[in-house]
Amino acid sequence: MKPTEKPLELARYRSGYAEREAPPKGGPSSHSLTLAALARRVRALAPSHRDPEAFHVEKDEIERALRRIAGAIR
Repeated sequence: MKPTEKPLELARYRSGYAEREAPPKGGPSSHSLTLAALARRVRALAPSHRDPEAFHVEKDEIERALRRIAGAIR
């Protein structure tokens, strides 16, 4: 890791954070696609002894995405 990189930024880069940040647009179909993608991320979620913080960062990102979808559905 470069001295200028922060661990959180590195974890976001590794997990494809930038690609997933946009909230779903449209109707129920886009929400179901997003939920399916989140389900795949949850299934793949596992702690790593090399980067334990990445697990918690990914977990928090999934939680935020689920809360955004729940707010959009209400």
